[in-house]
Amino acid sequence: MSARVPRIATSAAPSPLAWLLIFVTLSIVATFADSRHLLDGPRQAVMRVLSPVQAGVSRVGQGIGGVFSGWSEVGQLRDENAALRRTMEELVQETVNLRAAELENRELRDQLKYSRENQSLTLLPAEVIGLDSSALVGSAVINRGRESGIQDGMTVQSTAGLIGRVVSLTATTSRILLINHPSSSVNAVIQGAPGATGQVLGQPDGRLAMRYIPQAESVKVNDVVVTSGLGGAFPKNVPIGRIVHIETRDVEMFQRAVIEPFVNFRKLSHVMVATGFIPTKL
Repeated sequence: MSARVPRIATSAAPSPLAWLLIFVTLSIVATFADSRHLLDGPRQAVMRVLSPVQAGVSRVGQGIGGVFSGWSEVGQLRDENAALRRTMEELVQETVNLRAAELENRELRDQLKYSRENQSLTLLPAEVIGLDSSALVGSAVINRGRESGIQDGMTVQSTAGLIGRVVSLTATTSRILLINHPSSSVNAVIQGAPGATGQVLGQPDGRLAMRYIPQAESVKVNDVVVTSGLGGAFPKNVPIGRIVHIETRDVEMFQRAVIEPFVNFRKLSHVMVATGFIPTKL
């Protein structure tokens, strides 16, 4: 006969009804204990333990929120600065353009007024497209040439005064020898003193000097020098400059005057060619 294996008894799992009774009992006990303030001590102990943890978690959350908020504000400020910089650059460029247009319009108005007051010269406006005002070169290039009726030797001036004369040209451009170049020579006279004639020559330093002024003529600082028209190379009475210094010696026949030109050769932009005056060919 085979031996029987004894069975191990296992306890039955609590039924759902038993769990319900347990839950109801605990609820009644908890409610009774809370009404009698029996749980205040344990609750306060738990709160004392958890309070630092809650505070730390709160600070960490605030710090993380501050970091993200800070990065968001930095990005916003960076975008605003870039927009302001672009706006400022646009305003600066617009101001420069308006200023340039204002100066050009003023110069053109002055040229128109000067042309009306000097209709006998028949002045043709031109724009300077190349410039070297140094004493070594002393020349400018304008955007007018043979096609505009310009001829070799014609006088070039501005509303301020004499600039030079045409020395070479193409169909659409002309090169101007400035009067501050050492090779330039202009017959001139001191305004108000018909006998105080001489020659205005360019100097190596870019200034002007009037030579061969008769010693007997009374010459003063601030006297105005204009073209005399002698020789036929330039028309009469075109302003040249103002005397700033006089050199005179009793033993010499002539005086010498240093002249500050009316024209600023470093800032030439618009000029006029006297097409109504044909220079004499020497």
